Parts: sequence; structure tokens; C-alpha cells
Amino acid sequence: MATTDAGIKYMQSSRITRIGCFGLVLVLVLLILIGAVGVRAEINKKRSVAIGAYNRMVEQAEKAPGVLNRMLSFNCGEDAGVSVSEAGNSVARLSELDAPSISVLEGIWDEIENAWVEVNRGCSMSLSEDAFRDLTIEMEGLRNRFSVEKGNFEEAAEMYNSALRTFPANIFTFGNGEL
Repeated sequence: MATTDAGIKYMQSSRITRIGCFGLVLVLVLLILIGAVGVRAEINKKRSVAIGAYNRMVEQAEKAPGVLNRMLSFNCGEDAGVSVSEAGNSVARLSELDAPSISVLEGIWDEIENAWVEVNRGCSMSLSEDAFRDLTIEMEGLRNRFSVEKGNFEEAAEMYNSALRTFPANIFTFGNGEL
């Protein structure tokens, strides 16, 4: 009978050990899942900051052709008109692109800058007019906001990309590409 009691106690002890191990594994899995959700949330937050800065860059680029077109009313010459038209077409194509890269957006901004140079060159006689100066100030504001948002984007993208490459994010963020 003693052997039977010992055998029963061993079986109960073994069962309790298995249940305890299963419970421990379950708790560990839950902790890993909770950690993964937290890591993903933090990564997504960093990504949304970068995307927000990028979208504000796009907003500045979309405003620029309107300002340049108003500047053209000062008879700035044919070259200025062609350059502004080309920049406007490039900006319009932004909405057609699924997810334009930062380099595409920078290229479009370069076209805007070149158009602005052409406008200023062609409208040099108008620089003394208050309305033209106001448009120039508005264009400089767009340029400054674009530049600030570009810096914000670069900083946020670097933080996001760095977070993707570090542990434990590099385990839990499959499918997220760098910006």
C-alpha cells in the first residue's frame, strides 16, 4: 500500500509540475505578445510622425505653384511661364503616385525652386511692387516650412529606421520597411 501511495503522490506531483510548466509557458507567451504589441505600437507611432512631416512637405509643394502663378501676372516672361507650368505639372503628378519617395518629392521641390528663380529673373522690374514682394515673402515662407518639415522628416525617419534595426523591434516588426 505504501508503494501505491508513493505512486499516487508521484503522479499527482508530476501532474502539478506539468500544469505549472504549462502555466509558466502560457504566461511567458502572453508577456511576449504584450511586448510585441507595445513594440509595434511604438514603431507605428514613430512611423506616423515621419509620415506626418512628409505630408506637410507635400502640402507646401502643392501650395507653391499657386503662388508662382500669381507672380506670373506681373508679366515675368515666357521662360518663367514654362518653368512654372512644368513645376505645376510635377506637383499635380504627386497625387497620381501611390507612395512617392522622399527623393521624388525633393526633385519636385527642386523644380519649384528653379521655377521661382525663373520668375524672379523675369519679374525683376516688379520687385518694387508691394504685391509682388508679398508673393515673394509667401514663397519664402513655403520654402522655409518645406525645409523645416524636411528636417523633421529626416529626424523622424532616422529614429524610425533605427528603432526597426534594434532588439526587440527587429523581431516583431516584420513587414515594416525603412523610410
